[in-house]
Amino acid sequence: MFYMVFSKKFIECINSIIACYRTMTVASWITLSRLFFIYPIYKAILLKGWMSAVLYTVCAGITDFIDGFIARKLQQTTILGAFLDALVDKVLISGIAIICLFFADPMIMLLRLSTCAMIGKELVQIVITAYFVITGRLKNVVPSLWGKLNMVTEICFILLLMTYHYCNIWLIVFITFFMWVFLCGSMISYGVRLLSLLKLD
Repeated sequence: MFYMVFSKKFIECINSIIACYRTMTVASWITLSRLFFIYPIYKAILLKGWMSAVLYTVCAGITDFIDGFIARKLQQTTILGAFLDALVDKVLISGIAIICLFFADPMIMLLRLSTCAMIGKELVQIVITAYFVITGRLKNVVPSLWGKLNMVTEICFILLLMTYHYCNIWLIVFITFFMWVFLCGSMISYGVRLLSLLKLD
């Protein structure tokens, strides 16, 4: 009995993976390519190659705009593509932030606390979003303005983590302040959308 149930679930899982693969577009593959930047960034930080780390991070950030542009240009916007875009952004940001937290030069307390808050926020949103997608309660993933602005400020903050020992204290405070503003705004916007989703159930 257990074997039959397990086999059925396994086959359903394989069929779902195949279905997702078939709906992958050019834009979706560009989205996934962002994940390949994590390892070069990790190596660059370990070797103290800050300029290389910055360059890889900027390239990863640029692909976030390229995939959306191509999806709209080729009329390839899909629910899977929107979900992958949001998921990959969060994995990339939290992954690089964790690398900076543990392997970059020792940070001042302000940056350390801000980095922990950013990682926590990204991981919480990954778990909640994945839960609603897996359970079928989230049928569409629409990126919000707050989410995109938060992504930009988080990339700027990560670049700061890599280069803060070259920066003026006021620039550090300025970038960190705006990271917190958009982080809080993004969380509030996400919470409102989540509540509206729950009310529809």
